Amino acid sequence: MAQAKITVHAGDVLGEVNPLIFGHNAEAADPKDIFGPLSNPIPGRTGEGLWNPETAEPVPEVLELAKQAGMKMLRYPGGCLVHNFDWKKAVGSPADRPDFTFGVDEFIAFCRAADAEPLMLVSAYVGGPQDAADLVEYLNAPATPEHPWAQRRAAWGHPDPYGVVYFEMGNESDHGNHDVKPFRKFSAEQYAEWFNECARLMKGAAPGIKMGALMGTATGPDDPWNRKVLEGVRETADFIIVHTYAVGLWGDEMAQGLPADRLMRACMAAGEQFEDELARYRGVVRRHAGRDIPLAITEYNAMFVQERPIPYRYSFGAALFSADYVRVLLKPETNVLMANYWHFINGYWGMVQGPRLPEQQPRVWRQMPAYHLYRLWGQHFGQQLVHVDVQGPQLDFEGAVQVQPASGDAGLPEGVAPDANLMAGVQLLAGQGKGYQCVVAGPGQLALEVDELTAESYALIARIAPVQPGAYTLSYTGRSEGDLAGGNFGLGLSDSRGWDATHSGNAVEGVQAAGDWTEFSGGLVTLPDCPGLLVMWRLRPGRQAASGRIEVRDIRLTPVRAFPAYAALTSSAGLSADGRTLYLIVFNKHHAADVPAEVEVEGFAIASAHAWTVTGPSLDAVNLNEELVREIESGVALEGLSPTGFRRIFPARSMTALELRRAQRP
Repeated sequence: MAQAKITVHAGDVLGEVNPLIFGHNAEAADPKDIFGPLSNPIPGRTGEGLWNPETAEPVPEVLELAKQAGMKMLRYPGGCLVHNFDWKKAVGSPADRPDFTFGVDEFIAFCRAADAEPLMLVSAYVGGPQDAADLVEYLNAPATPEHPWAQRRAAWGHPDPYGVVYFEMGNESDHGNHDVKPFRKFSAEQYAEWFNECARLMKGAAPGIKMGALMGTATGPDDPWNRKVLEGVRETADFIIVHTYAVGLWGDEMAQGLPADRLMRACMAAGEQFEDELARYRGVVRRHAGRDIPLAITEYNAMFVQERPIPYRYSFGAALFSADYVRVLLKPETNVLMANYWHFINGYWGMVQGPRLPEQQPRVWRQMPAYHLYRLWGQHFGQQLVHVDVQGPQLDFEGAVQVQPASGDAGLPEGVAPDANLMAGVQLLAGQGKGYQCVVAGPGQLALEVDELTAESYALIARIAPVQPGAYTLSYTGRSEGDLAGGNFGLGLSDSRGWDATHSGNAVEGVQAAGDWTEFSGGLVTLPDCPGLLVMWRLRPGRQAASGRIEVRDIRLTPVRAFPAYAALTSSAGLSADGRTLYLIVFNKHHAADVPAEVEVEGFAIASAHAWTVTGPSLDAVNLNEELVREIESGVALEGLSPTGFRRIFPARSMTALELRRAQRP
C-alpha cells in the first residue's frame, strides 16, 4: 500500500470543539403500537438499563461507561417512542408511575451525573401546544404560584429549575404515529403550524430555549416536506433536524443478496457521501428559510435492520462509519449544532449491552465495536480543533444499496452521456388492476384513477434495457387530488429481474401530498450485473381504502456521476485547553491493508507520543459472544520521534488515537 502523509497545522486553530457532537440516544417509553402490538415495561422503568428503579439512581457501571465514551448530550425518550409518550405520566412520585420510574426527573438526574446536556423530545401526536408549554414550565420555571407545573416539580422533590435548553419537536413526524390509536399524521403545513404555535407558547414560558424542526425521514434534501416546513418555520426554528443513516439494508432476504464484504466497504465509502449530503441540506435550508440555520443530526448510524447472516448493526464496519462520521460533524463548515448516535444501551441498537432490571437474570456486560471507538474519542481529544491535511491512497467502491459508486476522479456509468434521459422515446404503458386504472394522458404524461384501493399494487410503466450498471436518478413532476393522504403513492425504480430476485429498488413517493405540480426524485445504485431497469407505479394505501387521481409528467431517468474514490486514511486533530497536548485521531478505512504514513507536525515541538488503537479481525466482526473488536494497544510509547514528526503504520480497518506532548520551553 502506498505511503500516506498526514500534516497537522497545530497553529491553525479552527475553533472550539463542539461537545454536543458527542451525543447519544436513550429509549424510555412504551413501544406498543409503534414496534409491535405488545407493551414493554423495560424502557420506561430503566431507560433500557440506565437507571436502577430500586435505588433510584443511575446504574454505576452504565454511568462510568457513559463518561468513558465521552457522552456530552442525551436525547430522551427515544425516537419513534415519543409518538405515544405523555410526559405528564412520567413525572410525580415513582410509586404512582410504575411504567415510568425512569421519567423526566430521572432523565435529568442521569444527565447531570454524566455531565451530559439533555435533549428533550416533544411529542407531535400526544397532547398539544399547551402541553408542550407546560413541559417547559415544569423543567425551567421557578416554583411560584404563577407556575403551577413548576410548583408540582418542587413538591415532588425538585425545587430548582433544570434549565433545559434544547427541545426537538416531534420525531420523524412525516410518517405518522405508526399504529398508535387514534392514528395521526401531519402534513408539512400542519407540522409547521403546530411548531409555530408550540414556539409561541414554549418560548413564552422560557424565552431562552432552543427548538428544532424536522426534515423528511430518509427522503433526502429535496423532499417537498422540507421546503414547506422550512418556509413555515423560517422565523421560529433554532435548528433543523436531519437523521442520517448509511447503507439502508432492510430484511434478511435483502442481506443475503449482498456479500458482507461489499456491505462493509459501503460503510467505509459512506462518510464522504454523507458529508456531501449535509452540504445539500445546508443549501436547501438557506434557499427556503432565507438564512443559515444549524443542523442537528439527532440520529445517525449505519441502517442495518436484519439478523442474518449476522446482525450487521453491531458490526465493526457500521461502528467505523459512525466514528469517522463524528470527524465530519466536528468540521465547522458543516454547521452542525449537535449529533446523537443511535443509540447507547441495550434495545435493538445499543453500543453497550447488559442488565436492564434488578430482578432479571444477570447478563454479562458487553461493549459492541462502536463503544471501543467512541471511547477513543471520549478519552483522547482536545478542546480546540486544528487543521489537518491527509494525502494518501484512494479506494474505489462499486456501490451498494444507498451508497453510490466511488471511483477515480468520479464519472458516469461507462458509455453513458452526462445529459442522457433513458426515458426519452420510451413508450409509456397504460394498465389497470383492482382499485386503479392508468391511462397515457399525453406525451410523457400519465393519469392514474384510484377507486377504493385497499391493497399495495405495483404497475409497470416502462422497461429500460439494457443499462450500464451504476447510479441513476428517477425524477418526475406530479400532483394529486382526492382521499390519498393516508398512504404513500408515487413511482419506483427497480432491477428488471424483479424485487424478489434482486432486492434492488427504490421508491420515489409522496405525490399523494402534492396538490399542485411538485418535483420528486430519488436514486438507485444498481447491482454490478444489472441488465435493465423497471419504472413502475408504487401504490400503497393506508389503513382505509384510497380514492383519488394522480397525474405525473416529465418522467426522467438520468445517470448519476459517481463520487470520487474515497480516502483510505482520514484524520482529525485537537489541542488541549492549555496547548500542551496535541491529539490526533486517524482512521484507516481500508478493509484489508495496513497503510504506512509520515506524520508531520507544524507549530508544535513533540517531546513524546503515545498511541491507542482499536481494530478487529474483519469489518463484519461483532462482539456479541466474544470481544473480537477491541483496543489492541493502550498508551504505547512511539519510538523514532523527531520534534516535527514520526512515521507509523496504521493497521487495516482501525481507529488510532495519538497524544503528542509538547516539549518544555527553556
